[in-house]
Parts: sequence; C-alpha cells; structure tokens
Amino acid sequence: MVRFPPPLRILAGRGAKVLTAFGALALLIAWPPSSGRLLLVPLSRDAAQNLVAAALADETLLVARGPLPGSIVVDGRRRDVAEALAGRAVILLAARTVGCGAAAGAVRRG
Repeated sequence: MVRFPPPLRILAGRGAKVLTAFGALALLIAWPPSSGRLLLVPLSRDAAQNLVAAALADETLLVARGPLPGSIVVDGRRRDVAEALAGRAVILLAARTVGCGAAAGAVRRG
C-alpha cells in the first residue's frame, strides 16, 4: 500500500470534498423538472435520427433545437417524455434559458 505524505493526504481529502460539492451542484442544476422545458441530448446517431418523432408524446411540444448537436428542447412532462424515449440512448436534462436582457426566454402569452 502506498502512503502519501500528510500534506498530500490533506489536499486529496479536500479535493474529494470539493469535487463532491461540484458534482452535487451540477446534478441539481441539470436535473430535469417534473414538467416544463427539457433538453434531450442523443448519445448516438441512431438516437438522433428519430429523436423528434419519438420524443413527442401526447402533450409534449417541440420548442427549439438544442445547443448541442442533434439535441432538441421540448415542453412537457418528464414522465411522458421518459416513457416515450425508454430504451433509446438519450439523456434528459433541464433546459436552462440563456440570453441577455429580461426578454431572454420570456414566454409570450395572449
């Protein structure tokens, strides 16, 4: 068994805590809401080819292309979308609004 000097052990312990904190924060930020805008990211060409047709469940709406190649943003319930995409290589993430100004991502009503 390799023994590291005490300063390295302390740094390794702190590093693990920092990585755990950042990992938990990333998970909270990326966790998709139960309903609302979802970012669908295909992990293979097969999954990307039929992503739109497969993702659009009964009450799911296509919103826009996603920021990643082949990804899309939909508006619907996470459970419905997850069931529609079961068995496909697709990751569901929270779709965050990114832009400048108060109107960025604003939804028009009326």
